[in-house]
Amino acid sequence: MRGTSERGGAETADFWRELGLSFVTPSPPALGTAAVVLAAGWLLLAASITPELVAEKSEYFAADRMDYDAFVTGRVQGLARRPSPTVVLLGASGMRLSVSRVEHIEEHLSRRLGGSHDVMSLVTDGQSWLETLALVEELPESFGGLIVVDVNPSRLHVLANLTESGRYEYRLGFRNRVFEDANAPAGIVSSTSVYFWDNRLFFLPRMSHVVANLWSGPPEEFVRAAYNAFERRDAPQLWDKERKRVQNRVLPGCEAHLRGFLETLVQTAGEHASRLVLLETPLSARGRRELYGADRYELFRSRSRSFAEEHAISYWDLAAEAELGDEDFIDWVHVGHGDARRRYTRVLSEALVARFSEGDAVSPAAAGN
Repeated sequence: MRGTSERGGAETADFWRELGLSFVTPSPPALGTAAVVLAAGWLLLAASITPELVAEKSEYFAADRMDYDAFVTGRVQGLARRPSPTVVLLGASGMRLSVSRVEHIEEHLSRRLGGSHDVMSLVTDGQSWLETLALVEELPESFGGLIVVDVNPSRLHVLANLTESGRYEYRLGFRNRVFEDANAPAGIVSSTSVYFWDNRLFFLPRMSHVVANLWSGPPEEFVRAAYNAFERRDAPQLWDKERKRVQNRVLPGCEAHLRGFLETLVQTAGEHASRLVLLETPLSARGRRELYGADRYELFRSRSRSFAEEHAISYWDLAAEAELGDEDFIDWVHVGHGDARRRYTRVLSEALVARFSEGDAVSPAAAGN
């Protein structure tokens, strides 16, 4: 027995010695041992990261409190495992910084309509319209709530998150028809049966965050403004550069981009299209004047409103009712003060109450419970 034990111990020692040598001595046996161990580790990792895990523990994949791509990915993966939300919010930072907290909307709906209500934020910073379409595509057939989509013209700045090669940059941890169709012209077919591998561009850069979050605890989502862009020392140069980029690269052809997005949005929403709400989130007067030009901005609004009327879709511009002025913005396009966000959230909540009270609206009780 003793001899067997000693031989077993020697073999174990040889294994670990080979593994250690693989990191300092590039001999074939050592490299082979390292390759086997690394391959086994990757297979174990790929098998352990599932949509169910991400739905429950998305915060562990977040780089920090403002990594909304991670938080929203978790909510999307959990859609089929939870009751249908009453309201889904989609958009970019303009919407995130206009709404104080979704809990405030939920409380308002419960107070005015009765019952319990779930308002789900699928808002990410810099969310492209392609990503909005992909998020709408993820809504289950049983979804019965309202789909509120941010159509602020600032979203024209990020049309599709396409790289120079024409490939979509996967910032969200899921795949669907919208993303696959976007990558098809580049000859990219990436869907397999392995969730981790399909979404490796999302997960691989986050593995160091997973380790750090397991050690120190995951971050809690942060929904407010982090800084005042106009207070930066280089703000004049920064915003002058952005103004030129918008006027020279974004505005030309923006009407076609806008129309194409809205038409595809209605098609993607399918049977949910009647519950779409196009929300023109607040834009400062300075932004309308300096970034887009008053005439171009009014043209944008009129085209969006006309499309909504053609398709019997609600179109809301609530900034005036919330009494927002330039002093309430931290830059051209972002509301930055708590009182202003609370005012806007109350107005938006009341607009949702009115929309649910219409005869053709979904029953909030059925949608929220």
